[in-house]
Order: sequence, then C-alpha cells, then structure tokens
Amino acid sequence: MRSIEKESTMGTSVILSAASPSQLRFHCDTLRSELESDHAVYSRLKTRDGHSPIPLQSARAGFVSESLEDAVESLRLITDFLTTGPSVRRWEHPRGIFYRQTGLDPKGKTVALFSGQGGQYTDMGSALRNLFPFIKQGYGHMDNLLEEIGLTPISNILFPDRPLSKEEMLLSENTLTRTEYTQPAIGVFNPSLYRILERLGLEAAMAAGLSCGELPALWAAGALSDEHYFDLVRCRGHAMSQSNGTSMEEEAMMAVTGDVEEITAKVETVGDVFVEAWNSRDQVVLAGLKKPLQKLQYIFQDRGWAAYILSVTGAFHSPFMENGRQIFAEHVRATPFSPPNIPVYSNVTAAPYPEDPHAVKEMLIEQVVRPVRFKEQIENMYKAGSSCFIEFGPKNIITSLVGSILGDKPHGAVALNSGNRRRSNVHGCIQSCTLLFAGHAPIHCDSVNICQGGVGLKGLPETLGDGLKEVAILFHLNGHQEPLEGQMVWRQGRFAGVKLFRREKQRRLLKRLGYDEESNPKPVFAKDSCRQLQDAVVNLIVTGLPLKPLESLLDGKIESPGFSLPEKTISSKVSVHCR
Repeated sequence: MRSIEKESTMGTSVILSAASPSQLRFHCDTLRSELESDHAVYSRLKTRDGHSPIPLQSARAGFVSESLEDAVESLRLITDFLTTGPSVRRWEHPRGIFYRQTGLDPKGKTVALFSGQGGQYTDMGSALRNLFPFIKQGYGHMDNLLEEIGLTPISNILFPDRPLSKEEMLLSENTLTRTEYTQPAIGVFNPSLYRILERLGLEAAMAAGLSCGELPALWAAGALSDEHYFDLVRCRGHAMSQSNGTSMEEEAMMAVTGDVEEITAKVETVGDVFVEAWNSRDQVVLAGLKKPLQKLQYIFQDRGWAAYILSVTGAFHSPFMENGRQIFAEHVRATPFSPPNIPVYSNVTAAPYPEDPHAVKEMLIEQVVRPVRFKEQIENMYKAGSSCFIEFGPKNIITSLVGSILGDKPHGAVALNSGNRRRSNVHGCIQSCTLLFAGHAPIHCDSVNICQGGVGLKGLPETLGDGLKEVAILFHLNGHQEPLEGQMVWRQGRFAGVKLFRREKQRRLLKRLGYDEESNPKPVFAKDSCRQLQDAVVNLIVTGLPLKPLESLLDGKIESPGFSLPEKTISSKVSVHCR
C-alpha cells in the first residue's frame, strides 16, 4: 500500500494504490478519518514526497486536492464508489478523481495525438500561458509572424487585456474561426502541452494529428525545428484561407454521425460535396459548398442522424483547397526537414510517414487536399502496439473519436484540455455523473458523451441485439443515487445511443439531488486550462505512465520547458505568397 502527494499552489496531486480494490477502499476510508479528526494530517500529506511506478496489478486512484475539505470529499467519493461498484474496471469524476482496477499493459506504446481545427475557443490556455513563460514566448513569436503579413496578433484575439462586451466577444470568436487565425492559435497551444509533458517524463512512441495537427506531430518527432515549425503553421493557415475561385464564405464542412456507407453513397450523388474525413466507425466529415451541404443536412437529420455544420471557414481536405496546396507547397519545399525519429502516421495513407525528408514534404503538401483517414490511423497504431492515446490540443474531440473507434478494446485515452469551461450549469452537472445501465444484468458504461440529441455511451457490450432496449438507469451525482427510465438504441448489433431526458427533467432531477441552479450561479466543476492539465496528468499516472505531477515543474527540480525561437521573426525566410 502506498500514497504519493506533491504540494503546489495549483493544488496537490494525490495518488493512492493498494493490492486490491477492497484494500484501497480501506486505505482511503482510514485516511479520510485521520484527516477529519486531525487537521495536521493534511499538512503532512502535502509535504510528503516520492514517486515510483505503481505495480501493474494494483488498484489505484488519484485526485487533485485544493484544501482539506476537498481531500476529505474526494476520499469519501472513492470509498463510496469502491463500495457500490468494487468490480468496475475504471471510472472518473470531474472533480479530478480517477480510478483503475489495474494499470494498462506496460508493453503498450504511448501515442501523442494532436488536434486540428474545431475545438478552439477564446482564452484558450490563458492560465498555462501565465504560469509558463515559454508559452507566452511562443504566442509572442506567432504574433510577430502574423503581423509580418498584415494580420492581427493572435494574442489580441485569444487574450484580450480588458473585459469584452457581448458584441466584442462574438466578433473575437468569429475571427478565431477564420483558418488564418485558428491554425496559429492551435499551432502554439498543441506543442506547448507536449513540451510540458516531455518535461514530466513523457516518451511518446508514435505520433499523429488530425488535419492541421499533423504539423505538430511531425515537430514532436523531430522532423522540424521550433522556428521552422512555427513558420509553417503560420503559412499553412494563411495558404488555406486563400480562395480557390469561389468565396470562402460559400464553403463549409459538416460532421455526420450515422451509417457511413449510406452517407458516402448519398454524397456521391451530389455535386460540389466531398467526404473530407473518416473519423470513426459511424462518423464522417463532409466538405463543399454550403447550399448542397445544407440539403444533405436535412436529409440526414430526417434519417435520425446527427449532422451539424462545423465552426470552420473553408472546405478543407477537398479539391477546393488546390490553390492553398500550391501556395503551401512552395514554402514546404523551401523548409529544411529531418527524418522523423518516431513513427508519425499520416492522414493521407493511415501509415507512417517515410524517412526520406523529400517524401515527407510531398506527403505533407498532398494532405491539404486529400481526405483524412483518421479511423484507419488509430486502428493501425493499435495493431502496431499502441494502447495509451494522449490528446494535445483544445477540448477532447480526438479522445472521443478514439473511444468510438476502439470501443471495448483495452486502451486509455486522455485529453489534456477538456475545454469544459463554457458548458452551462445544468449541462456540466449532468456530464459530471456516472451512469450505470441495468437490463437483465448490470452493464457498465466506461464513458459518457452528452450532446443535444441525448447521451451517447462507450464501453458497452455489443451483444444485446437490435432495436430499443428498456433499461433502468442508476444516476450517481456526488454520492447520491437516483433511478430513471430510458431506452438504449441498438442498430445492426451495435450500441447506437441512449434516449434519456430533456433539459427540464435535468433541472428537476438536480433539484431533487440538492442542486438549485438559481442559487448556484457559478458553473459547476469549472476549471481553467492549468487545472485541466493537472487533472489529466494525475489520470495518466493512474493509467500507469511514469510521469511526475504537474506541480513538480514549479519546485525547480525539473528544468522548465521552452522553445528555441529567435527574438524576432526572420522575414527574409518568409515566402512571398504568405505576405
């Protein structure tokens, strides 16, 4: 039995483990009693040090504590869950509590996944930027690069120096959706997260990215220097914002979740629309002109499928990007590349990039106009021995896709920035719940994805047949339990979703559980980017990765991360097409 704690102004990471779930429950309950009876125990808890790998077969739990009361509540929740569900393999709570019955197979490889456009938001990473000087340095360098071509510094859009009115905030958000700003914003944030985890001990064995995330994947593999990477990020975003003979305002992209074969067949009968990405077993992304896309949207929604327009400006990864490809190509071919030192799986081929730098360049150029084979990438990396997937970037879009692709195959997927600060109080409360479904026997749900259409679940068995299955739902919130009725939807032998309850039912449920939105105006479980990262690191340690807690970067024992960038952008290296 062991416990590891670290002290920090941002919170204390607490990792607990024991030989079995029952012993871990006893350990947590004993520690909670000690904290309640003797407050000095919390001071000793915070000043303990040490970090060693958790034995593979040990049960483990971790959380981030900001106070004595916070630690007591977290320990109580762990004890309650281990009492009511001792056989559950894994669960997590949005307070920052993570549990696994055992660790992942240590032979499994760790994959660094870099997100693309679509998850960006203003104020993205501001807490980390204030804490780590190298992130501010990175944004400052990108500001210089953008100003050289007459664009607004990205820091002005992401981090305004004064409170904005609703109109100003809307303008800022709309500006951020323009690809010449979106890609630089994400292009600084993604590698900043990676560099932090590198300092904490991360050794990725593979890398991949979704769309523009492929550039930081190549950077992480050593194919690009810091300076050349930043330059290519700026140029790619600007090149893809250039018109290909049509107005960018006429182009759009749409994600569709449903029968992929039917969706693809329907797209082939429509002009000016292309399948831009195969994201998962049941999701594709379409790109093309807005009018035919909107017609398809109505058709797909009538079929009962989710179809929504993405917050991007352009029909990416389609023939509409040919002009941008040509502009980007000239700059890529003039940039020095090195052979990747770890496999980087390509969107174009779903296989690793070649070692030849010239071939790397040509594939990167082609990626701008070719569909993204993300589903195949994840499947191929899993076949190659990967088991732990870490998402670097805003929100958890890639993590959700990985869960959908791999299903109940043993794996771990962790997003370093869940981006949940904008969700409403009720929505945040509902998402913070653990759901257990019971038909003829208890069915455990590994993860929950809540959207406008209801609740989507992952980690369920796929053997209950087709149609609607009436189920009793045991709803957990902060230790309380509440039964509800719902329907599980099965199509072609696969779990397709759950029909649960609408917003008013959510409100009534929360009131019965003691939460009143009117008297609790602050968002529930709202966390800034720093706390989200700290939670994610604890989650990865519980998963079994040999990392140090995030707060260890602040005690001076670990070298601070950084970028190797010049004080000012060297304008002579900028292509004329990027001006």
